Amino acid sequence: MIDDGDPVDVDPGVLEAGRPHVDDVLRRAPRTFDGPVLAFRRLDGGRVVAGRSGYLTMLATSGALADPGVAARLRPLVERAAGDPVAEGRGRASVVGISVVVEVVRDDAAHLLLGRRRADLAVEPGRWGLVAGAVEPTGGPRPLRATVERELAEEVPSLLAAAGVRPSVAAGRAAVLGVAVNLVRLSPTVCIAVRLALPPGGGSAAVLSASEFTETRLVPATPEGLRVMWEALGADMTVNAAGALAAWEDAGAGRRRVQGPDRPPGGVPARRVGGGRPEGLG
Repeated sequence: MIDDGDPVDVDPGVLEAGRPHVDDVLRRAPRTFDGPVLAFRRLDGGRVVAGRSGYLTMLATSGALADPGVAARLRPLVERAAGDPVAEGRGRASVVGISVVVEVVRDDAAHLLLGRRRADLAVEPGRWGLVAGAVEPTGGPRPLRATVERELAEEVPSLLAAAGVRPSVAAGRAAVLGVAVNLVRLSPTVCIAVRLALPPGGGSAAVLSASEFTETRLVPATPEGLRVMWEALGADMTVNAAGALAAWEDAGAGRRRVQGPDRPPGGVPARRVGGGRPEGLG
């Protein structure tokens, strides 16, 4: 991933069309913070090139595409500004996100960590998701690694403590699985895998933070466990989580693929645009 350090240019008409969505979000989630984010500029081979923007600008020009009350007017403006909105981010501020598949291993059994998102969150409230977040500018050369470290520290602190691993160490061991594009919000998510081993009896530590989740579920990382997960949760899962889990399945050496990598189940609108052999965050 490349942060070019420059602000992205947002089309005034796109920004104005998405304002009602921001107003609705702030009424429902008044704690929403307008922090700095890295916004999608273009895909360069298997890499995401990003510039600088803010969270509320992202909600107005990208997040609002998932709002039925706004999308009919907004989407044609976004597509006209970008040309190919999957490959380029011109005219809007589509945040670059991460979705982290956390594989919890204890007593030779592996489980995947999912959680139900709080109802008062600004994006995809109430849906099943993964450890996830927006990539923020850090001033350093590794914004992706810094974001993974931050999100692990915030969302699974008890799990890291039980595994005896610092967030920086866990992020250093993480692997990039590929990039999935959310075809509703027209935003890319870097799909990442992290494996954490617990001592015997450490399963109770695998709980997602209550600041973002109301429920935690450990899904057996077996063909049957994954099949049940897709059937039970697939239609109620965030788009980015579905894309990351599909990438994890596709990358798993020796695993029987339960569903294809290009189209997650339940009609989830995500497209894989990069992937293959997992690689480190660098």
